[in-house]
Amino acid sequence: MELICEIDYDEVTPELTLNLQKILAKCAGRSLKSFKRVCDRHNQERSDPFRD
Repeated sequence: MELICEIDYDEVTPELTLNLQKILAKCAGRSLKSFKRVCDRHNQERSDPFRD
C-alpha cells in the first residue's frame, strides 16, 4: 500500500497498472480465503454437538 501511495500520476503506465492489479487481486484472494476459513471454522464449532 505504501508503494501505491507514493506513485505520481505521471508515472502510471499500462504495465504498472497491470502489475498493481495482479498484486491487489492476489492480496484480496488471500484475504477472502482467510475469511472463508474463519467462517467455516466458526460454523463447524457451532454445529459441533459435543461443544460446551
